[in-house]
Amino acid sequence: AGPQRRVEPALPDRSRVPQAGPQRRVEPALPDRSRVPQQENEERTKTVYQKAFGPLQYFFDYRGFRFIVADTSDHNMTAEELQWLEQVLKEASRKGLRIFVFTHVPPTQLIDWTRYSLLWGLIELEEAGFQPGSHEFTSLMEHFGVERVYVGHVHGFGVAQYRGVTYVLTAGGGSPLYPYKPVEQKIYNFVLAEVTPEGRLQEWVYFIDNIDGTGEIRRVPLSEFFPQRLPTHF
Repeated sequence: AGPQRRVEPALPDRSRVPQAGPQRRVEPALPDRSRVPQQENEERTKTVYQKAFGPLQYFFDYRGFRFIVADTSDHNMTAEELQWLEQVLKEASRKGLRIFVFTHVPPTQLIDWTRYSLLWGLIELEEAGFQPGSHEFTSLMEHFGVERVYVGHVHGFGVAQYRGVTYVLTAGGGSPLYPYKPVEQKIYNFVLAEVTPEGRLQEWVYFIDNIDGTGEIRRVPLSEFFPQRLPTHF
């Protein structure tokens, strides 16, 4: 045999293969929530939460503090939930613990947050707070000297005082901000409250200029917003 010649494998004729145009990202289809009744959807959400995390209402103690999580996701507090809350508060008070409460929906009495206006104040809506059980809730907060109540639901930031109790609104973590008045700060934010091993409380507000990650994050002590700036006209 003469000199061997290397034969390259034949490549496909790309001229005969249709070339794809610019690729367009296809987002996964989301469920049509309009077809799921709101109450049914909320119950499903609660079930998922309980399976993943546990009870809807709970508390824990740390370094002289009692942190209580109360469920107001249904825009109310039932007699059973209020009874549980009273017992937990009473025990904390008996032990001399500083008490902090966390809940989603603010009580309707905080009208600067729960009664917002549309169309330059021509139409008033009172849907942002929970009403059934709200009087009993705020009375318990006052009676047991709760130091702070953190609430959400109304997308913005604010600090207010009602019947001697300081309420902190922090609900601007990513969803669209409420354009309505009179929410004090229409800005993305979150609040970090932590207790050091020495038992010292630290509370910071993180303001986010742009939620897309291009903005600056500013950290401000929560104490700068009270007590001298607290509205007392509720």
